[in-house]
Amino acid sequence: MDFNWSVLKPDEAKYYVDLCPVNEYYILTGVESLPGISPGLVKKSDTFFLACSGDGKDQVYYMANMQRKDLKDQAIDQMPFGFLINSSITGSMSAALIQHGNWEGRTVHPPISAWDEILSGNYTQYQNLQILPLNQTGSIYDIRDTSQEKAFTTLISGLNEEIYKAS
Repeated sequence: MDFNWSVLKPDEAKYYVDLCPVNEYYILTGVESLPGISPGLVKKSDTFFLACSGDGKDQVYYMANMQRKDLKDQAIDQMPFGFLINSSITGSMSAALIQHGNWEGRTVHPPISAWDEILSGNYTQYQNLQILPLNQTGSIYDIRDTSQEKAFTTLISGLNEEIYKAS
């Protein structure tokens, strides 16, 4: 598993803050660019699972989990990108993109019959495959024991480890 680190500016972080309230999730579709994520990666994913967790003032974690289509392997891989907003730190913040994750459910091989809909950008197939929740928005507590929760937990652990090393 690889953590690719980058710097995220406050105005870039605000994009995610405005979309996803604390302790909620939001399914984002049809975007051409996202702050902190390369345009090439954004093109490979038409659906992003956004999640936010924290106390709402001192520490808040954000995740934009790409549901990346891997046509060569006929799979859907998750690639989470995220960052931590910490009230004691001002200015730019560290952000991470996880590649080659190893949590359960990170890669799903849909049946051949589902690929036409997946390629058309119909994210209901992701729901049918239990990659995404049924509702477009909801409480973060609704994603317990899912691959999205495992991705978020992995991301949070990596962010915390990086902060610990820096202090």
